[in-house]
Amino acid sequence: MNLFEAATGLTGRPQGLQQWTKQRAPLDYRALTLQRHGIREPVFEELLEKLKNCDHVPYETGPGFIRVLPTGGTAFPVMIEWIWDTHFTVFLDGWHQDFDSYEKAVSCFILAVSGSYRLKTRSKDRFHFRWTVEYWDGSRWVEGSTVSDLFYPYWKPTTTDYLRNDVHCAEAHDSEPSIKRRPIL
Repeated sequence: MNLFEAATGLTGRPQGLQQWTKQRAPLDYRALTLQRHGIREPVFEELLEKLKNCDHVPYETGPGFIRVLPTGGTAFPVMIEWIWDTHFTVFLDGWHQDFDSYEKAVSCFILAVSGSYRLKTRSKDRFHFRWTVEYWDGSRWVEGSTVSDLFYPYWKPTTTDYLRNDVHCAEAHDSEPSIKRRPIL
């Protein structure tokens, strides 16, 4: 037995990398990381339960993400994705923000789905190139952060659209006072 066989537990002469990978038990790094930081598996279990209690909310799930699909002409897709460790990214159409805590990411996601946020989009000839998140402060819409593409047809006329989701969930609105309305953007 050579040093490699002793370290990996693989014996004999494998016919290729596929045979080695089939012999080793894969490590679930996401599950180990979640346990270390006290986040339950699956990551978005509580969020999925809230979405199931909402009426007619189309959504997709996958390993480490939830995507709520637009429900009307002025709605936009919202997605939350677990990246690694305690890092999450929330996407509102073309806008995105990285968060270093689960609670902040879920708060942003819920507020975007419920309509507390709206998305100001700038486009040139139906090509979206700038997205700005706005939040309602009680009397007016206030701009938060902006994400832009670098390459777009700058010579074409610019149009501005305002997109807003309006999902009504009894549980989401009951828990709203505990969620800060203004995100850390």
